[in-house]
Amino acid sequence: MIRTLILASLIFCMACQDKTNDRPNILWIVAEDLGPYIPPFGDSTILTPNLSELAAQGVCFEQVYSPSPVCAPSRAALATGMYPTRIGANHMRTGPWYSDKVSDDVIKQYARYMPKGIVPYESILPEGAKMFTEFLRLEGYYCTNNAKEDYQFRKSPFAWDESSSSAHWRKRKKNQPFFSVVNLGITHESQIWARAKDSLSVNIDIKNNPFPYLPNTDSSLMDIKRMYSNIAIMDAQVGEIMKELQHDGLLDKTIVFWFTDHGGPLPRQKRLLYDSGTKVPMIIRFPKQKGAGTRDGRRSRAG
Repeated sequence: MIRTLILASLIFCMACQDKTNDRPNILWIVAEDLGPYIPPFGDSTILTPNLSELAAQGVCFEQVYSPSPVCAPSRAALATGMYPTRIGANHMRTGPWYSDKVSDDVIKQYARYMPKGIVPYESILPEGAKMFTEFLRLEGYYCTNNAKEDYQFRKSPFAWDESSSSAHWRKRKKNQPFFSVVNLGITHESQIWARAKDSLSVNIDIKNNPFPYLPNTDSSLMDIKRMYSNIAIMDAQVGEIMKELQHDGLLDKTIVFWFTDHGGPLPRQKRLLYDSGTKVPMIIRFPKQKGAGTRDGRRSRAG
């Protein structure tokens, strides 16, 4: 079974070539809280023209699973290539580790919401363990994160050239290879209720509940429509990112990954260890469209 945490080691293997060779740029486009609910993976509820084009130019991986059905533990795995259970990052959420400037008052306030006897803490990586971008930077890559961290531990000061809402590959030195992460939060669970009163971004005709484990009620169907509406917005965001690559003349010099951090945002999906909570879609577009339009259904196990 392919698991998303192997992406880190896969990228490291591809990037660490002889420095005299042309090394590919690497781009991660990471959508949040989303199972394989798009046309390239068999769900035709809405059209996703940009992801469908990416799939036509790349490879769809059909057996990809997150090591956790919730955000922070899965991101800990992506950042390190290690199972969250191995590094103490499997509980969601460990504490106010996400800021370098957490005051004692904030920690005390956070502790009030923890179960009795449990205090906030952060996962401490084993000796010698690093965020994989540290290795990429040693190989000369310009590494950016825009902008979510959410690793269950404080990021290494050596992990990123820039990690912010303005981080971009365009800030690198001339001809320097890059590894960039762009996080798309529109599909996050929170956006179902945060956008509950907004108009839908696309016309969605759902008469029958496509998820048999959810109640067939008006409110349930509205949440499902909102999820698909958010997917449509995310698809447009993917299109804008791909246009930037093309405008910069980098499309066929870049390996583009599109995937999600874990399964869907609806009940029985996020937080639960069913396929609906752990199975994710992944598309990889290689330079010169190598393998274009193919599907990879192999099952392997990440070690």
